[in-house]
Formats: sequence, C-alpha cells, structure tokens
Amino acid sequence: MEQSDRQDTRMYIRTSQAVRQQVSRAAALSGQGVSEYVREVLTREAQRTIEAHEIIEIAKRDRAAFIEAMRNPPAWSDHMKDKVRRYRERVVSE
Repeated sequence: MEQSDRQDTRMYIRTSQAVRQQVSRAAALSGQGVSEYVREVLTREAQRTIEAHEIIEIAKRDRAAFIEAMRNPPAWSDHMKDKVRRYRERVVSE
C-alpha cells in the first residue's frame, strides 16, 4: 500500500442517533461497513463539490475572456482577410 493510500488519519463527527441509524442502514444495504460507507460517500461528495467549484471558476474565466474578445477583437490575419474577400466575391457573383 502506498503511503498516500494509508488510512491512518481519523475524523470524528457528532450526529444524532437517527442519523447514525440511517447511515448504518445505508451501509448495510450497500454491503459495506459504516466507516467504509462514510468514507466513500464523503469522498464522492467532496469531489463533486470541488468539481462544481472548478467549473464555476472556469466559467467565470471563460466569460471574462469572451467579453474581452468581444470588446477588443483581435486584428484579422492576412489569411483571414483573403478568405473573407474570396467568400464575398463568390457570394456576390452567384
């Protein structure tokens, strides 16, 4: 087992008896022990939260880049100007 895979760190939480019973039942129904079940659910939800945050941050960055490009569009290259000219010649001539 790699050092990073070792499960030697503990987390303690306080909860109501009802929540404890619900978690125990869910663990049993999934064929896992309570610790394994809680670890799996916490890991999955933590990853989901992180990914959602990263998507929001990427969306903000992309939106800012899009707005900047719309406000200050880059100059067209000679190649692009030539393509537009040829397109207009073709469309006008048809």
